[in-house]
Amino acid sequence: MAGATAVVVVLCLVGLALLGDLPGVGPSSGPAGPVPYSQARTRAVDAAAQMGGSWSVLYAGALNGQAATSTASFGSAVGLAGCTVTGIGAYATSNLTFPAQGRDVGSGSSPAWLFLLRNSTNDGLLVAVLSGVASPVASISGPSCTGGLRLLAVVPDSAIDSTAALATAGSAGGTSFLAAHPTANVTFGLTGGLSLFGFGTGSQWSVLYSACGATAVPGSSAPAFNVTINATLGTLVGTSPANATCTGTPALPLAHAPRGLPTGPVAIVSPRGQGA
Repeated sequence: MAGATAVVVVLCLVGLALLGDLPGVGPSSGPAGPVPYSQARTRAVDAAAQMGGSWSVLYAGALNGQAATSTASFGSAVGLAGCTVTGIGAYATSNLTFPAQGRDVGSGSSPAWLFLLRNSTNDGLLVAVLSGVASPVASISGPSCTGGLRLLAVVPDSAIDSTAALATAGSAGGTSFLAAHPTANVTFGLTGGLSLFGFGTGSQWSVLYSACGATAVPGSSAPAFNVTINATLGTLVGTSPANATCTGTPALPLAHAPRGLPTGPVAIVSPRGQGA
């Protein structure tokens, strides 16, 4: 599992730099603004094709925050545990900002998506779909990372859309949570699962509701609520209430790893006070 661990750690590091008001680079179709997974995926795969070869989606995550969130750029290439994460084009130097959702944070559409894709040589690519515009923002390479990426299953074409996943999550308690915490943020992620030694986990949607809002004091705690959904069947897997530690540090929470991957490093800090 060392390779898988390396991948997760790298994604946590990359999450600290992947937020952006992208300047219209990369192909995009349809109107700008919040889009569901199905539309964001099409745009992400089209944008990945700019890099050459064929790419498969391993992970898709969305952030519905009450306020826009900015972080620093990727900067120069980052090496970690045999992995190299390199910003692509302008995204090696420019700051990135995730636009706010503001209203309807519990909907299945989002203005801020992040995709992890893998090609035939097990190299990784991160693509952001922000306000409907998709752009490759970083490549992931190196022996440890390619070994770990090989263990991650591709998101199946049969996976339900984010609109259906969030409807199920809302019915399972998410709508009530948002009614009680109207300034809450919502993040949701879709994984293909994990495949190891002939065994694997299925594709899942994970939804995190957090009452840490844009004005939360760093270090304070707030209620949170998790919902997990079988992404192939569309059925509820489980729910769990929790307390979130509000970090005050902007980052994208790649917080929902497939079962079998180490979860500690994945629960990284999330946008402006939202703890994972």
